[in-house]
Amino acid sequence: MNMRGQEQEVVDAINSIKNVTNTTASTRAIAEEDVDDIRELAPDYYKIGNRLVSKFDFEYYVKNRYKENIIDVKC
Repeated sequence: MNMRGQEQEVVDAINSIKNVTNTTASTRAIAEEDVDDIRELAPDYYKIGNRLVSKFDFEYYVKNRYKENIIDVKC
């Protein structure tokens, strides 16, 4: 089967779907960052460069991603 045939097979499968039900609850919504939060967090976010490599990267990620549940973290 060539690529075009595979694409058509996917389209046909999608077109045959009549109903979709989400069986898993969504996650909690998190409040938007305000300007003060952005001013405080932006320098650190810039430092980690959107990657998790160093201890600092992991500590920063966990502290900010789970700040509602985690007070402090040390790697």
